[in-house]
Amino acid sequence: MSVLRLGHLLAGLGLQCLAWHAAAQPLPELHMHVFEQAPAVPSPASSSENRRFQMLVFQTNAAPRQTGRAAAPVLERYPRRAPRRKAANDFTVMVATDIGYQQERLSWAVASPLGSGDPLTQVKWDGIDMVRLKGRFDMASPRGAVLRTEAGYAWALSGNGAQISPGLPATSGAADDSHAWHASAGLGYRLRFGDPSRLGVSVTPLAGYAFHGQHFTLQGVEENSYDTEWSGPWTGLDASLNWLEDHELFASAQYHWASYRGTGHWGQLAEARHPDSFEHRADATGMVGSVGYRYRSPRAWGLSLSMDYQEWQADSGEESFYLASGEVIHSKLSDILLDALAINLGIDWRF
Repeated sequence: MSVLRLGHLLAGLGLQCLAWHAAAQPLPELHMHVFEQAPAVPSPASSSENRRFQMLVFQTNAAPRQTGRAAAPVLERYPRRAPRRKAANDFTVMVATDIGYQQERLSWAVASPLGSGDPLTQVKWDGIDMVRLKGRFDMASPRGAVLRTEAGYAWALSGNGAQISPGLPATSGAADDSHAWHASAGLGYRLRFGDPSRLGVSVTPLAGYAFHGQHFTLQGVEENSYDTEWSGPWTGLDASLNWLEDHELFASAQYHWASYRGTGHWGQLAEARHPDSFEHRADATGMVGSVGYRYRSPRAWGLSLSMDYQEWQADSGEESFYLASGEVIHSKLSDILLDALAINLGIDWRF
């Protein structure tokens, strides 16, 4: 056998082995697509000589070609959360409820009607511990106009009050039948800066009208009670800092001009008229502020932790004391002071 015939024989055996190996492996599924390709220069002739065809053969289940770099991650394996932004023409509504602990104190003094300037009576309530419920409703229009309403009620768990008159023993007693309330409504315009999905700021100037009231008791030999009402317009500013759409720091400040009215029932005085023994009137001012943090879930509800503080005061006013005989004694009212501190835990919903 010549060397040439031996080479041909070995080459034939090698090709046959390759064919057997290929038959043992699964063949890839190939697809072919033939489409007509327009000529680079249009020709008026429409003969078949000017028509060109192109054939494309491709494999649908072929694995991606690997390069020196790592393959990019498949986006479907890391789905991004859908943005929670509402359409530009939608109204935004927030309903919030808070429960918290509040501590209040109130004091006032009445000067002698003889004009000496010395206080005839000093009355104070200290450490009135309360549980408070508060609700809030906010609605914002697509163009930024904002309606804000708020109301709350608190009832006392413990506390003490005292009445001090020069030359007389002090009268003191528990004040755990006391309660407080407030209601407010305002309009404003919201300004937005930045992107809330990363870092955004909103500022809302507001103006409105508010009512605040308290009912304090002084339980001694006879039960005394005192009711207050602070009402008037206010102006303020709300601000918030948002980041990653889930977190918010918020703050609010309001300045109030109030008309103050207080009515007392002094059951310990037989010569006083009952039930309204005296009345107080004065012009007052108030400061109301709050700060807090809110977490917003993707399902439109949020949790918040906040602190509120308010301070109301009037330097001077007038007391009208009504006697059972019908006589009225007018005295100078001074040093009216009310302050309250509250810590709240809240939940809210956005629509």
